[in-house]
Amino acid sequence: MMKNRYPLPERRWFVAMAVVGLIATAMSATRSEPRKPRGPEVGRALPHAATRREGASHLVPLRTFVFSHEGVPARQQACKLTLENLPDKVYETDWDRIMIDASKGYFAEAPARMAAVFSAAVMARNRKGSGVTHVFLHDVDRKVEKVYAEEFLCRKNLVKGVGRLWHFQIPPSNDTHASRFC
Repeated sequence: MMKNRYPLPERRWFVAMAVVGLIATAMSATRSEPRKPRGPEVGRALPHAATRREGASHLVPLRTFVFSHEGVPARQQACKLTLENLPDKVYETDWDRIMIDASKGYFAEAPARMAAVFSAAVMARNRKGSGVTHVFLHDVDRKVEKVYAEEFLCRKNLVKGVGRLWHFQIPPSNDTHASRFC
């Protein structure tokens, strides 16, 4: 009998990286014409203002996000930062680590990471178990990434920054009536 060489935390890390890849793929879909689905089970995130750097200014001010009664920001069509078509399982999993590093984002028409930063913050705060979620954000030298990280991942949760990489430790949200992330 072969023993699994990856203990549970490492397996969660690999799954978290796969989720980041899914988010990056969703954000990089910038074509305006609809794509044909490959099968009935395939869901795609639709491009919207939250996935492009040029749309970042329309999403600010961000200080008044309202949480649903469950403690998670209401994932409604009205929320421009919600990545559409992500399965609920992604938000319900207790993530140990999340890495946000995808999409070009260095010119106005390119996909950026606003929706990915928001989604990572929601996933981290939705943790039901004990402990914290470690969130790593690359390219914080860019204005959009820095502003959204400070708004949703919170400067107070910043553990360390090395070069263009920031490391946050996000505790689970216990305040179900909060109206802000930070």
